[in-house]
Amino acid sequence: MDHDIALRAIDQLIDGAAGRRATIGFIGGEPFLHRSLVHRCVTYATARAARAGVPVAFSVATNATLLRDDDVDLLRSHEFAVSVSIDGDAAIHDRHRPRRDGTGSHARACAAIAPLLAAPGKARVVARATVTRDDLRVTERLTALLDAGFLEVGVSPARTGPDPRLVLRSSDWPRFLAEMIRAATGELARLRASRDAGFGFSNLAIALKEIHRGSCRALPCGAGQSYVSLGADGHYYTCHRTVGHPGFELGGLDDGPAADKRRAFVTARDVDVQEPCRTCWARYLCGGGCHAEVTAVGRDGCDYIRGWLEFCLATYSDLLDERPDLFGLFTQPGAAAGAVL
Repeated sequence: MDHDIALRAIDQLIDGAAGRRATIGFIGGEPFLHRSLVHRCVTYATARAARAGVPVAFSVATNATLLRDDDVDLLRSHEFAVSVSIDGDAAIHDRHRPRRDGTGSHARACAAIAPLLAAPGKARVVARATVTRDDLRVTERLTALLDAGFLEVGVSPARTGPDPRLVLRSSDWPRFLAEMIRAATGELARLRASRDAGFGFSNLAIALKEIHRGSCRALPCGAGQSYVSLGADGHYYTCHRTVGHPGFELGGLDDGPAADKRRAFVTARDVDVQEPCRTCWARYLCGGGCHAEVTAVGRDGCDYIRGWLEFCLATYSDLLDERPDLFGLFTQPGAAAGAVL
């Protein structure tokens, strides 16, 4: 992305914020391949927002392998949500994330992110592990990443990707559900063993948060509604996963993301009008699933989602009685923020 495109988009965002909090996110590929853009945008947006009286925060999704000292200083000096793509221990991670020379990237990622984990400053750092069908284990990933110093770890099943051999199939969902429940059961045991322990398994924490607050969400996320993504071509799209897809395009920089296109996108995807969502008991906790994934591969994971939510609903009342302090965390800004699943 050219610097001019990025800075024009920042101007549009802040000018339209009307004093409300604005968040600017960097997603690639790998954002730190274009390090100069990240640094310049943060510096520019911080100054621009201060003049406009707009609170501003940042987010970045990174594999961490390219982080330098100046990058770490940037992240800890600003209100940054840092999501690190790392899949578990070296054996799990390196199988699918090699460096260009064929060696594993796990050691480099852990070494580069360690200073930020040790002294995060204003940053909030979480690990995000992708679970592929050749290894559906969750507990082992969670344990390895907590041991590596991450305070929060979330997992996502591979629904789409360049290698179809790694994408979950219909027959994989029952086992993945069992693995999620096994990991959550271990997390619950850890929470019950120590009054000082806090949530480490983000998937469980987020689901319990939504249950606790009486969630009634008609959509799975804010795509097209509370956030949009800007492609390197200067066009807006509904989210980072739909950049470059004409059906999700919302307009260009000259006029900004079109309100009518955003409204039409959101209205058509409300769980009360989608099939089979509108008759599903879990729809207001699920929100209908990732728009990009549903478009690409459909809804073969619905039984998994219902099974996971059934487990979390059964867990909620017991844990609320035993550790009510954990649910007080959900009143703090930004606590366990994210998608239910």
